[in-house]
Amino acid sequence: MTCNRIPAFDPLTGTPTGEIDENGNPVLVNEPISPWFGNTSGSATMPWPGGFDLLVDPGTNTFVDRRGHPNAFYNFAPTNYFMRPDERITAGLLGHYEINAAAELYVELNFMDDKTVAQLAPSGSFFWPDTIYCGNPLLSQQQFDRVCGQYNLTTDDFQVAFLGKRNIEGGSRRSELKHEQRRVVLGVRGDLGNTWSYDAYANYGEVEHSEFFDEDLSITRMVRAVDVITDPGSGSPVCRSALDGTDPACVPWNVFESGAVTQEALDYITQPLFFEGSTRQYQLNGYLSGDLGDYGIRLPAADNGIKVVVGLEYRDERLEYDPDPAALTGDVAGFTSNVTPIDAGYSVKEAFTEASIPLLEGRTAAELVSVDLAYRYSDYSTGKATNTYKYAGEWMVFPSLRFRASFQRAVRVGNVNELFRPLQDGFSGGADTCVGPNPVSTLEECQRTGLTPAQYGTLPIPDVNNEGFQTRFGGNPELDPEESDTVSFGFIVTPEFLPEFTLSVDYFDIDIDGAIAEPDSKFIFDQCIQTGLPRFCDAVNRDTATGLLFLGDGFVDVRNTNIGAIKTSGVDFSADYVQPVGRFGDLEFGLVGTYVDSWQWQELPGQVPFECAGSYLNGPCFRPRPELATNLRTTWVTPWDASISLLWRYMSEITDESEFDYPLPSTDYFDLAGTWNVTDSISLRLGINNLLDEDPPLATCCGGNTVAGVYDALGRYWFAGMNLRL
Repeated sequence: MTCNRIPAFDPLTGTPTGEIDENGNPVLVNEPISPWFGNTSGSATMPWPGGFDLLVDPGTNTFVDRRGHPNAFYNFAPTNYFMRPDERITAGLLGHYEINAAAELYVELNFMDDKTVAQLAPSGSFFWPDTIYCGNPLLSQQQFDRVCGQYNLTTDDFQVAFLGKRNIEGGSRRSELKHEQRRVVLGVRGDLGNTWSYDAYANYGEVEHSEFFDEDLSITRMVRAVDVITDPGSGSPVCRSALDGTDPACVPWNVFESGAVTQEALDYITQPLFFEGSTRQYQLNGYLSGDLGDYGIRLPAADNGIKVVVGLEYRDERLEYDPDPAALTGDVAGFTSNVTPIDAGYSVKEAFTEASIPLLEGRTAAELVSVDLAYRYSDYSTGKATNTYKYAGEWMVFPSLRFRASFQRAVRVGNVNELFRPLQDGFSGGADTCVGPNPVSTLEECQRTGLTPAQYGTLPIPDVNNEGFQTRFGGNPELDPEESDTVSFGFIVTPEFLPEFTLSVDYFDIDIDGAIAEPDSKFIFDQCIQTGLPRFCDAVNRDTATGLLFLGDGFVDVRNTNIGAIKTSGVDFSADYVQPVGRFGDLEFGLVGTYVDSWQWQELPGQVPFECAGSYLNGPCFRPRPELATNLRTTWVTPWDASISLLWRYMSEITDESEFDYPLPSTDYFDLAGTWNVTDSISLRLGINNLLDEDPPLATCCGGNTVAGVYDALGRYWFAGMNLRL
C-alpha cells in the first residue's frame, strides 16, 4: 500500500505540479501534503518574524533559504500508526436466583483490560526558543554572518529567531495506553400479580486510564541546551545554565551541524510522561410496568388495554485526571498549554413514564393502529432541568404492510468530558489574514484580533501546514443543554407473494439546536475580523512577543460551546431476502443503507449553514460524509453448521471544498467471512476484510494523506477466532 503517497502538489500554493498522467491527474510522489517545519534529515530551520526562513543544509552545514530547498519539508506520515497493536482481556459473569414469582435476584459482573501502543512522528522544537545567542560557539562563521553579522550584531548580542527541529535522532514518539473497566449490576425483578411487574437495580461502572509517553521533549531543557557559550576554563562549548549553576546537567544540543547531536544531549532533553485518570458512574434505577387492560382501561375500538411504565433514576458521574508534573507546567513539546488536573462531576435525578395505546384493532385495512407516548424529566446538579418526550404512531394496514411515524424531543446535557475535559492545544485550518508584508485585512480589522500597529505588515507568512491557527480545546462547565427535534416516518412491507422478502424505508429529519461542539477556528477568526464582537475576539489570543497565532502562546479558543445548530435529513432503508437452495441450505441477502439528503452545520443562529453532505473541508465540515452508504451481505447458510458470507461496502464520491479541489472517489470494499460450529460448545471463525486490497483514497486533509476510520487504511486484513462455551 502507499498510504503516505500523495499527488504532486506545490506545498506553498497547493497547485498540482510535476508529472501528469494521460488523464491529466498528478502522478503520485512520496512527498507530504501537510508538512511541519523541518526536513527528512532532521536539520534545524530558523524562521524570523521579519520573513527570513533558513535551513541548515545537511550537505554543507550552512544556513540556506529553506523555501525551494529539496529537504524543506518533513514527511511525518510513514511513522504514524494507522492501526495500533492491541491486547484485550474481557470477562463477564451473569447470575440470577429466583426466590419466588415476586422476587428474582440478578447480578452482572464485567471486566475489561486493554493495552495498546500508539506511535507518532518524532517530537522536536516546535519553534522554541524565540532567540538565538550570536556568540554560540556551535555556529559556524557563515551561520553567524547570516543570522547576526549582516544585522550588525556582535557575539555579545541575541537575535530574534524560532528554532524548528524534529528529533530525528531520538526516534518516534510512542505512547502506551491502558484502560481497565469494571462494571457491577445488582438488581431484583418480579411480578406483582398478573398486572404489574417491576425491575430495580444499582449499577456501578468505572474506567481507569493510564498513559506512558516516551521520546517526548522538555521545552525548558531544549531552550537551555541551545543556549550555548564557550567555557572560559576549557574553551569548550557548554550550556550557559550548566556554567552558572542553574542546571548543571545540561548538555549542548548541536542542531547547527548534520549528525552532531549526541546521545547525551538526547538523554538530557527527553521528557518521559505519565498520565492517569478515571471516569465513574453510579446509577440507581427502578420502574414499574403494567397492563391497564386488566382494569378494563382500553379504548372502545381496541381489544387490548393501555400498557404503561413509570420509573425513577439517579445517576452520578465523575471525571478524575492527574497529568504528569511536566504537563502541569506546560514544559512538554506538543503539549503547548498547561494540562490541568480534573476532579469534577455532576448528578441527575430523573422521572420517566411511557404508554402504549392501541386505538384500533382487527378492522378492515386497520389490523392495528396504536400510539406510543413517552416523557422524561431531568434535574441536574449543575442547575439545569430538561424535559424530553416522544409521540409515535403505527398503522398496520394488514400483516404484510405497516406504516410508522414519530416525533421526538431529546435534550442532552454535556457529558463529563465535554464539561470538564482538561484544556490542550492543537492546530486547525484557516488563514491569518493579518500576516505578510501586505496583509489581506486592514490595520483596523487586525487590531480587533490583538495585533499592534507596529506588528502590522511584519508578520511572516506561515508554512502550508501551519496556515491555520494554534487552537485551544477542552471542556466547558458553562455549556447549556442541546435540544433536538426528530421527525421520522416510513413503512415496512412483506409481500404475500414473496414472504421471504422484507423491505423497510424510513425518512428522518433531525434538528439539533444549540449543539455541543467545538466551534470552527476559522469562523471565529473571520467573525472577529468582520464584527469585532467580544464573543469572537476574546477567543483570538496572539503570542505576546510576536503577535503570531501559530507560534508561542498564540491560539484561538475552540473549547466546547453551544453552536447554532446541526441539521440532517435523509432516508434509511433495509431489505432482507431468503432463498432456499434445497439440500444445500439457504442463501440470505441483507441490504442496509442510508441516503443523506442534507447534513448542515450552523455556527450561529441565522447564519447561512455549511453543507457537509457529500463533501469535506468545507468550513467545519472536516470529516467526509458520503451522500450514499450501503452494506450488502450475501450469506450461504449450509446444512453442515457452517456459513460463508460476502459483504460489499459502498460509499459514494466526496467533493473537496478546499482550494486543492481533490475529490475522494466512490469506494467499494469486499469482506469475506466464515463460521463453523464444530460442536455445541466450540465455534470457529475466519475472515478477510478488504478482500481485493483496495488502497484508501488520497486526501489533502490528514496525516497519512487519507481519512483513517472512514476508509480502510491498512489494506487486506485477515482475522481468525474461536469461541468456547463451557
